[in-house]
Amino acid sequence: MIVLLGAGPGCEEPVAAADLRDHIEGLCLEVCPLRIACVKDGWADGDVKACVRECADLRLYERGGEPSEALIEQLECLALLTCEELPAAVQGSERGRCAPEPVDFDSAAQQEE
Repeated sequence: MIVLLGAGPGCEEPVAAADLRDHIEGLCLEVCPLRIACVKDGWADGDVKACVRECADLRLYERGGEPSEALIEQLECLALLTCEELPAAVQGSERGRCAPEPVDFDSAAQQEE
């Protein structure tokens, strides 16, 4: 079985990149409603759609131009937390649990393309 990962006619991006984007966006759709409802710090101006848009920026999950497995795992971990657990994880007091590396979610909207 041959799997083509490169862009072909009518394709804009490799299949693997599209799958990763969809995976991250799905995780952001899970995390953002809780992030806004459970962490009262005004992030994304309390707008779930803005949170998802910023959270799903693939550049947040890269190190050296390549996807970082550790950063993606961090988002996966956040998606599993309860509302009670999320504030401590987001604020960094539970760094060992979900944050092997610091991620500045606020910077996504400020990065240049």
